[in-house]
Amino acid sequence: MKNKKIIVLIVSLLILIALAFIIKSKIAFSPTSEIIENSVSENKNATSTSSAENVGSTESSRPSPTNISKINPLKDEAWNLFQTYLEFNKNKNLEGVKSVVYKISNVCNTEKPSNDCINRMSLAYFYGAQLNKDSFTNVWGDNKQIILATDFYDENEASTTTRYRTIIYFVRDNNNNLKMLSFNPINGSNLNNGNYTTDEIKQKLVTYTEDNDQDGMADYQEQCKDTKENSGCVKTDSTLRDTDGDGLWDGIEFIIGSL
Repeated sequence: MKNKKIIVLIVSLLILIALAFIIKSKIAFSPTSEIIENSVSENKNATSTSSAENVGSTESSRPSPTNISKINPLKDEAWNLFQTYLEFNKNKNLEGVKSVVYKISNVCNTEKPSNDCINRMSLAYFYGAQLNKDSFTNVWGDNKQIILATDFYDENEASTTTRYRTIIYFVRDNNNNLKMLSFNPINGSNLNNGNYTTDEIKQKLVTYTEDNDQDGMADYQEQCKDTKENSGCVKTDSTLRDTDGDGLWDGIEFIIGSL
């Protein structure tokens, strides 16, 4: 009788191990672990279901994410340039930095780096070196620009809540060379909790940070809701990547300063 119980116990354990192995295998091959990438035409409202180099349709709608393999030419090109940019900053190589950026900052627009410029390069390397390529699950690009963005993160503290993502912007110059435009390790919004409920805080932060047209600029900001009336803010269409139709997305143009 005792031996029979032992046999039953062993069989039960083997069944549990087999079930665990099956469940683990299904999770490991889940499509949600793949990188999401959108390929678009020169209009920011375009959608594509083909490869990264192909031009999509011109339907006025939010781009539809498409699962692709982890081999992503746009992401690789942008990330490699970003690593070169970081290496130049690490070595305080001002001429090197100038060669890979779209526009050098005023503080570094000199023949030799000033102390302020050196501090700026140190900070750029410090924040950039902590970033991981695999974290950038959102890759948006076409023949004029590329944006790498992580998903949004939430950080809760006693009195404040923050929703942010890390985002890197690239743009091509007149010679079709990809250039670093900007990177922001903490792109998002911070809210004092006050008397808000948890659900109210979450909803407000989503409203302040959501970027539904995926142009690198929050919808709230595109609608000039983050500025005072008569501030000179130029509204753009938060449902279109390229409001003026010139081929550059609204978020890219905002950073360049042409909006």
